[in-house]
Amino acid sequence: MDTNSSLLRDPVLRSSCAVWLAVVMITVVSWALGANHGLSENATAVVIISLAVIKSIVVAAYFMELRDAPRRLAYAVYATLVATGVAIVVFIVAAPPL
Repeated sequence: MDTNSSLLRDPVLRSSCAVWLAVVMITVVSWALGANHGLSENATAVVIISLAVIKSIVVAAYFMELRDAPRRLAYAVYATLVATGVAIVVFIVAAPPL
């Protein structure tokens, strides 16, 4: 029996790999925006922070198993992550230029 093919048939492992791949792709997009952006500094920062919030929610949901946790706990964590991201964006946008 080929262990590689049996591992790929496991739905939990397959979904974890797909989520990991999505997180890696979001990381590459964030890095590319930070290195070669055509946007203003504020717009770039807002997009990168938004992608970071999305990544943190995905990691919390899939790798910290919040998707199977009680809804109130999961929503409290998600709300905290979103509120932190919004606060950072507000500080970036409201900050006077250097």
